[in-house]
Amino acid sequence: MSFAESLLASLAAGALWALLYAVTKRYLIPAIRSHISDELDLGGQWYCQMVTPAGNPHEITLDLKQRWRALEGRMTVVKHIAPTGATEIKSFAVWGNVRDRFVVLQGRNTEKRSVGVDTELLEVVGDGRTMRGVSAWYSTTANAIESMQCEWVRAGSSQPIMTA
Repeated sequence: MSFAESLLASLAAGALWALLYAVTKRYLIPAIRSHISDELDLGGQWYCQMVTPAGNPHEITLDLKQRWRALEGRMTVVKHIAPTGATEIKSFAVWGNVRDRFVVLQGRNTEKRSVGVDTELLEVVGDGRTMRGVSAWYSTTANAIESMQCEWVRAGSSQPIMTA
């Protein structure tokens, strides 16, 4: 093999190796990462209790399913209306994601004839049995967007703390 042929073969091998490296780095590694998540498994049932700014206690259950970083599920809100003692139950379809222990959830009321929007921005704390953060929603009682601190506790853990 002549010097020119060796040089050409070396350049071709180098170019092929650079192409293989670029494809692996750009496409193959991200595809593998999307299928193998190192995030906490947040699937299951979660509970939260809070007293809204209007003084109404709420008991909330969140049933989550997780697929890698994607979250989806159902949130059930049992509202106790303080002045009348009436109880109202609302159900929300929720979806969102988890990344680096931060959870973002959005929800819409499943009853199409009723307004209902909810957003949760949470941080998984401690050993993964608690999420703390802020809940924001549209209040049909106050006809306004309201928010407050919240704490979610995984089913089987100690009961959630009432937040006011």
